[in-house]
Amino acid sequence: MLVAGVPWCGSAGIRVLFIGNSYIYVNDLPGTVAAIAQSLGDHVDYEVAASGGYRLMQHVQDGETAVKIRSRPWDFVVLQEQSQVPAFSDSQVDREMVPYAVQLDHLIHTAHAATRTLFFATWGWVPEILAPVFRKLWHRDHPEARWYRVSSASFDLTGHRE
Repeated sequence: MLVAGVPWCGSAGIRVLFIGNSYIYVNDLPGTVAAIAQSLGDHVDYEVAASGGYRLMQHVQDGETAVKIRSRPWDFVVLQEQSQVPAFSDSQVDREMVPYAVQLDHLIHTAHAATRTLFFATWGWVPEILAPVFRKLWHRDHPEARWYRVSSASFDLTGHRE
């Protein structure tokens, strides 16, 4: 999960902002992550910016999301796109997802340069469909973005890129 393998978490914990939609809040992903951290003796202080069905483009346009991003120095901001969008055609993803992911990443790093942006992939899409989308967000087509590796099971918070 999100906090596994974060050796510097320590007693002060980490600060995480989750940005997305119902995939973030229906099953309380942030609370689950915090509970796992607690079970390991760590602490996760989190906030959520999520509305049902929201896409990254809506978060870019939503002033409340920007307020939460700027509200404190986050260690990590987790971005979650609407579940079907990464499986759209390349041209549609290039128009409707990538620019907004890059804009949010820019807003995050303008507010707090040390924050790491993570992209949370939701259920179901086979790697052959998702891989090209994530590669676009990994410095190939958009070198200004700071994206970190996401495996099928967990976030790699070490920042290693493959």
